[in-house]
Parts: sequence; structure tokens; C-alpha cells
Amino acid sequence: MNGERAYVYNGTFLTRTLTLDATTSQLSAVATTPDGLSATASTTISVSSIEPDATLEADADAGFAPLPVGFAIRLRPGLELTAQNIIIDYSTDRTPDYNGSSPIPLTMYAGPGVYTATADITLSDNSHRIVSRKVIAVDLAEQRTNVCSVYANLKARLVAQDAAGAVRSVTGGLHPKLLAFFTAMGAKMPIAGAGLGTLADGTLGLDGADVVAVREVSGKLRGYPIHFTRDATGVWRIDAM
Repeated sequence: MNGERAYVYNGTFLTRTLTLDATTSQLSAVATTPDGLSATASTTISVSSIEPDATLEADADAGFAPLPVGFAIRLRPGLELTAQNIIIDYSTDRTPDYNGSSPIPLTMYAGPGVYTATADITLSDNSHRIVSRKVIAVDLAEQRTNVCSVYANLKARLVAQDAAGAVRSVTGGLHPKLLAFFTAMGAKMPIAGAGLGTLADGTLGLDGADVVAVREVSGKLRGYPIHFTRDATGVWRIDAM
């Protein structure tokens, strides 16, 4: 979205907070598949140059579920009013989850999903401001599946002697070198693919993963590290191995 990678859950996507100014007139979203196909959708927007009286801030836009989030009310500097009461619905179920004043207690989003927190702020002149903020709790199991599928595709394409398909599993900077390397293998590509081993253990992040692949060599298990990353298009690929 406007160059910012988004996180996706169940067909809904969310970026980290985008900073817009009064010159921004369009938002463009580009969806990209692992094989490089893409589709773009745009919408026209208007951005006011006047800062709102109140905003709902969050200490995390995205993270793995269960996701703890700390919300806070920020009033416009120079506003000669104070927040007297805050009512928050953390998940748009139209049920108030918090009714009180600042500081707002930490809330926990137990399961994966895109959530909208909405706050009704009563100011000292008894007027109200309604503000909202979206956060996404990413599914760890889905993230692990995404990473594993990249490695599985690399192995499958090598076994099928498809060098061009195999390099789609790696980041763009590695394409020329690995395409030449895989092509030079010729009939040995299936052997190389079958010998890549199995992903065993590692650490997963929102935009990167470090995983160890293991294979048996001379009767002993050997491990080698693989680094995965989400490239500029948001697609998971192998960055180093």
C-alpha cells in the first residue's frame, strides 16, 4: 500500500501506520503472487491539513497472536480541553470493553485477526470525539506455512528441472547467479532438489525468518541455515542459504 508492505489475514490486509499529508490524493494497493503476477487497485482520498482534536494511538500495529496492545488517547497540542472519560470497544462488537480515564489498561487480542478499536472520548466541555485504530494479530501457524511453502517450491521446481521456477523462491538479487547455477546442473537438478533436506527449527518474525534445514550426510545429520524475508512486494522468499 503506497510502497508499505501489508500484513494479511483472511483476505483483509493492514499496513503499519501510513503518514499522509495534504498533498496525498491517492492510495494504491498492489497484490503480488509468488510467481510475480500482480494486480493493482487505487482509491482517491483527501487529507485535511487540520490536525484532529484527538487520536487513538497504539504501541503495536501488528504482531503475532496472542497480541498485547497498549492504547492511549492523544489530544491535539493547544487544545484547551481535557479528556474526562473514555469508553473503548476493542473489537467492534458494540460492547464497551473499557470505561474510565487514562492511562488505558493493556488489552490482549487472543486470536489472529484484524481488529478495530473505537474510543468515545468525553471532553471537559461535555463534547465527544470518536476515534478508532486498527491492529492485526498475525497467525503464527499461517506464517510458518508461508515460509515452508517457499522452501517446498524450491525443492519441487528443482526436482522438475525447472530452473526458472526454482529461482522464484529466492529474492531478486539472487536470480541471475542461481538461474545460471541451476541451469548448469542440467539433469542433476532433481538430485540437488531431493538433497536439500527438511526444515527443522528456527525463529519466525513478521518480516523475516531464520530456519535450519537438516539432511543426512554419511549417516550423520547436518544442518545449514536459511534466511527467509518478505521482499519489497510482501512475498516471502529465500534471501540466503
